[in-house]
Amino acid sequence: MLEVFGNGRLTRDPESKVSQNGNTICNFTLACDGFGKDDQGNRKVSFLSCVAFGKTGEIIMEHCAQGDMIIFAGRMEQRKWTAQDGTKRDAWSCTINEFTFGARKQNGGQQAAPATPAPAPAGEDDEDPFGDE
Repeated sequence: MLEVFGNGRLTRDPESKVSQNGNTICNFTLACDGFGKDDQGNRKVSFLSCVAFGKTGEIIMEHCAQGDMIIFAGRMEQRKWTAQDGTKRDAWSCTINEFTFGARKQNGGQQAAPATPAPAPAGEDDEDPFGDE
């Protein structure tokens, strides 16, 4: 298992669905600052696909929006599949186990103070959010 810890800002509002057994599945993408700079001198950014289950997903859906920062702990997972053209494909995503709120964007681009930190409970990850099972 590859455990990760980090922070990033939501690139758009999170999206959710409810599984057949009633668990919330919340999907979102985080923009995370990378190390170094590109050829134009801009800081490198990595985009991380994320999923949160159960109560963790519900809290993210209710309290987070595009531009908000979260500080998270999770695990990286790799999906593999064969595309219609027969090529092998893979993608990595992060299942968020715990998080706390970071700085929030206010109107006008100013950073607001972080919300009171409150780690979310561990997610319920008994289902595949990508429908691979």
